Parts: sequence; C-alpha cells; structure tokens
Amino acid sequence: FRSTYALATNYKTWAELDAGADPKMKEQEVELARINMRITDCIESWHRVIEEVNPDLSLPDSGKMPTMIRVLVTQVRPDKVNDYLALVKSDILPAVKKSGAKDYSIAQSRFGEPATVIASVLGFNNWAELDAGVGPQKALGKEGYAALLAKVTPLIVSSEYDIYRFQPDL
Repeated sequence: FRSTYALATNYKTWAELDAGADPKMKEQEVELARINMRITDCIESWHRVIEEVNPDLSLPDSGKMPTMIRVLVTQVRPDKVNDYLALVKSDILPAVKKSGAKDYSIAQSRFGEPATVIASVLGFNNWAELDAGVGPQKALGKEGYAALLAKVTPLIVSSEYDIYRFQPDL
C-alpha cells in the first residue's frame, strides 16, 4: 500500500516564493526543523510542479475547502494548446458551471512539467457524487459528454485523473 499526498500552496506573486521562514514562528524554529526531518524520513519521492492558474478559465474561489478534489492532468499536443484552452472556455467551463460545481480551476505548468501540461481541479463532497458524474460529465449527460470527448481527444496526448481527500488533521 502506498499513499500519495499533494500539498498545494497558493501565491499571488512570484516574489512570495523567495520568502523565508515566518518571523512569527521564530520560537518554534527548532521544533519545526525536527518535524520536517521526520516528514522527510517518511517520503519515498517527491516532485514539485509550479503552475499558474488561469482565472478566465476558472470559477471564482468559493472560499470553502472542498472535501475532495478530482485533478485531471492533461498533456496537450504542443501545436494544440491554444485550441485546447479555447475549448475549455467555450465548452468545458460552461458545462462545469451548469453542473453546479463550486470549485474549479485550470492551471498551466510553468516549472517542473512542460508548458503543455494543463491541470484542472474540480471540487466535490464525497465519492457518491461520482455515481452521477461531476463537472461536464454531470452537466452534459452521456451523449453530450461523449461529444465533448470527441472534441478533446484530437487535441491531447494523454490525460490522467487523480482524486485527493482533504486531510484537515495534516
């Protein structure tokens, strides 16, 4: 059994990546270093990807952490990135809105993956929601979703879904 964890950190500017330790945590510095060492000892491997969220292709932040997220990582054909993003704007985002989703974002890789890698993150509440489909699948129904996939397929190399559950205790 292997567990995979994702840590997402949002920054408003690139300069925020330069920030060091929080000065308010000075007294806890030694304890935090010890905790980080314990965490590092448990990690088999890690991979850092820096992505830029496209607000024009995303829903506004709901302000509430979804219980679960479906992360779709799509490798787009290099000559079709603009076509793929246009399809997100014209077909996928409207379908996500129609589905009633509250949390949805599109991000393009900037570092750690090729710029042709696009991640879409869709929030939902529980596994049972997958029975009816989430996002475009829910909004478009079986035939409509098949038609959408027929438009998407020629634009991509591959895509992979992962599902993560928010772990508030971590």
